[in-house]
Amino acid sequence: MSLESQSLRMDSIPNARDLKGYVMQDGRRVKAGRLLRSGDLSQASDRDIRRLKEEFHLAVDFDFRMEMEVSQSPDRPVEGAEYFFLPTLDAKEAQVSMEKLQGTGIRGYRDFVSKGASHPFVQEFARTMYVGMVDSEYTQLQYAAFFQKILSTPEGAILWHCAQGKDRTGLGAAFILFALGASCETVLVDYRLTNDAFAPEIERATQLILSQGGGEAELTVARSLVGANEDYFIDALDLIDRKYGSMDQYLEEILLVSPSDRQVLQDRYLE
Repeated sequence: MSLESQSLRMDSIPNARDLKGYVMQDGRRVKAGRLLRSGDLSQASDRDIRRLKEEFHLAVDFDFRMEMEVSQSPDRPVEGAEYFFLPTLDAKEAQVSMEKLQGTGIRGYRDFVSKGASHPFVQEFARTMYVGMVDSEYTQLQYAAFFQKILSTPEGAILWHCAQGKDRTGLGAAFILFALGASCETVLVDYRLTNDAFAPEIERATQLILSQGGGEAELTVARSLVGANEDYFIDALDLIDRKYGSMDQYLEEILLVSPSDRQVLQDRYLE
């Protein structure tokens, strides 16, 4: 699969993609136009909103962002779709991280990429973000609620997003694909497309780091913050296997997606 084949070609919704066509281990494929992932809808064009309503018959817009993010850049509503606020990061833990970040003197995006890439706190945050999310009881409960809402929405498309549609959204996509019966490689194929979607931004961050004398360690962090770091993502999948037994056990015991629930999802979204 390529970014071209998966892209929703939205005017002003970043990283907007369809999970259509991914082949599951039983040979079935994900139906087109039912499972959509993206960045936030705050800058969505009138055409984007119309397409979500008329072309995709959007039923639910899941917003994984924190309250602060939503208040600053609220989604544009889609008529007929339910807006479901579901912050997947613990606000208390995020506040602690924000306070630590403020203590570094880093201000604004340019600082975050250039100075932050060499700061120990930011490096550790980038490295452990996914691991922390899959092991957080708060986050686990949020993704469990995500699945329960999907299960109770038999018609129309669902769309889930965070700010850029890469990290919180990427985990949501991974969990859905695994529940549908995808292999790990298929999940990683979808995950990697974020780097294609943000290729210009990643290149700008790379050049900024290099212009300030940064090396591979700094480049790794910058690319993680602007794009998607497959190694760090795999660390989280490995943790699930080590601590929870397997992804199947994690889905059933932690995210509360039973085998019968998975059958419902497969019957609904696969062909």
